[in-house]
Amino acid sequence: MRLIFSFVIAAGLVLAGGEYRIQTIAGNGDSRGPVAGAVAEGSPVGEGWTIAFDRLDRLYLTTLLGEVWRTDLEGKWERLWRADGGVLLFGMTVDSGDRVFVSDLLGHRVYRIDPDGTSVVVAGSGRKGSDGDGGRAVEASLDAPMGLALDGAGNLFIAEEGRVRVVDAEGRIRTHATGTASGALSMDRDGVLYAAHFSKAALQKIGADGSVSDFAAGSPLSVAACADGGLYFSELYRVQRVGTGVIAGSLERGFAGEEGAAQAARFLTPLALACDSQGRVAVYDATAARVRRIAVAP
Repeated sequence: MRLIFSFVIAAGLVLAGGEYRIQTIAGNGDSRGPVAGAVAEGSPVGEGWTIAFDRLDRLYLTTLLGEVWRTDLEGKWERLWRADGGVLLFGMTVDSGDRVFVSDLLGHRVYRIDPDGTSVVVAGSGRKGSDGDGGRAVEASLDAPMGLALDGAGNLFIAEEGRVRVVDAEGRIRTHATGTASGALSMDRDGVLYAAHFSKAALQKIGADGSVSDFAAGSPLSVAACADGGLYFSELYRVQRVGTGVIAGSLERGFAGEEGAAQAARFLTPLALACDSQGRVAVYDATAARVRRIAVAP
């Protein structure tokens, strides 16, 4: 598989229909966080862990200060939520009602944030552990929750250390799979769950029955399944599309390639990925303090 990916890089292959281009849609390299009322493009995003889009393609961003920011319909930042303190927000996903779910790695909880900014704990008692299966999710212990994903029935999947647990629509929790990564999760349009397993150097596929299999070779930091069927994962300095190969970046670290061919671009830390409603994938380059969008040129 690695040999195939190397060939793709050398040949400069792209999808039929055009070359991948890259463009910054938020951030300017400033390590300070977002400023309320500022247009996301060209203003600070700071450093955090993850990004997401809602059904209206508003961009969501977590910060190291325990905040969740989003853009309004004019592309301006507004702070949706801020934790009381002592949290590390790692995973994030948004449902069809624009409710945001975030995982607190340090506090061992998962929060739901409503569109008006109110929040409630939906999983985790605050104790580190993995007990409580079969009971109420808010009374169960979680073990450093990280990646989050939602299916069409409203079930919330939570990546923990070595397992994935699921909270159903009734608020009850159970273990869905074991032997998996504790990093990013994403669910595709067919309800298939994918997990980024950096230490094992594989993208994992998790079946409805909880079976786990290695799906694609690489060293994934994040994974994103788009509505058009595209499945992407980021590595240290590049982004791959499964079935196509490297579409952005190279093995060279840096920041380059703005407004140009994505394969000529460079990244510092492509830590998180997210898909918008048009099937375009965005990359949160945390160290560069920018969110960059990759799309096929028209």
